[in-house]
Amino acid sequence: MTVKKALLKIFKGNRGQTSVEYILLLAAVAAILFSILTGLRDRILPRVTPCPPDDLSLGCSLSRIVSAMGTTDPTFRYFRIRK
Repeated sequence: MTVKKALLKIFKGNRGQTSVEYILLLAAVAAILFSILTGLRDRILPRVTPCPPDDLSLGCSLSRIVSAMGTTDPTFRYFRIRK
């Protein structure tokens, strides 16, 4: 069976219509997921590396909390607990 005959068989009748519907449904789901994930990325990740005071993203909020706890001090030391 040649490629041309296979394509004609697919696009002829209901099988072709069903496959086109599934492809369009998949494209719609992909577009919805893309828009949702883009919105989540904007809410989670900071816009710029040094966080501006007006940035409300989760990354900047966590950075402010950690810096308020005093753990960003360059002389901060930590010790490993060995078993």
